[in-house]
Amino acid sequence: MSNSGPVLGGSEFFRVAERLVKARGASAAAYVEMKIMGTKEIDDVENQTYWENILKEVEKLLYVA
Repeated sequence: MSNSGPVLGGSEFFRVAERLVKARGASAAAYVEMKIMGTKEIDDVENQTYWENILKEVEKLLYVA
């Protein structure tokens, strides 16, 4: 596992998710799910976890009123 980037907290995940929702709208969740699938294919657990955290925030923005 590489330690090439900073460890992100919840507010950072929210900011990334917010930008994705602004840029991609309702398709933001599908985009993130595609990223997760890509990380699974190459067994990149660190980035998989990163995108899973982003997905949680995207889903909150899109589906929780």
